[in-house]
Amino acid sequence: MIPRLTYLTRLEQVRDKQIIKVLTGVRRAGKSTILTMYQAWLKEHGVHPNQIQAINFEDLDFSELKDYEKLYAHLNTRLV
Repeated sequence: MIPRLTYLTRLEQVRDKQIIKVLTGVRRAGKSTILTMYQAWLKEHGVHPNQIQAINFEDLDFSELKDYEKLYAHLNTRLV
């Protein structure tokens, strides 16, 4: 993987801000890869893996979470 330092630095800057972080871009641009790198960075900097929630809506294991109420319930039970 090629480190995307510009994007990772920006995510680090807003890490503790109470805002929703959204990555946008064309398909196959590397958004998921950047998030995977950011998850690794968080773990390296002391964030426990239980505090990181990652949901791939293209994965059939998460297909029921496309309903916002089910997504909310899923995340609410996993808040640390």
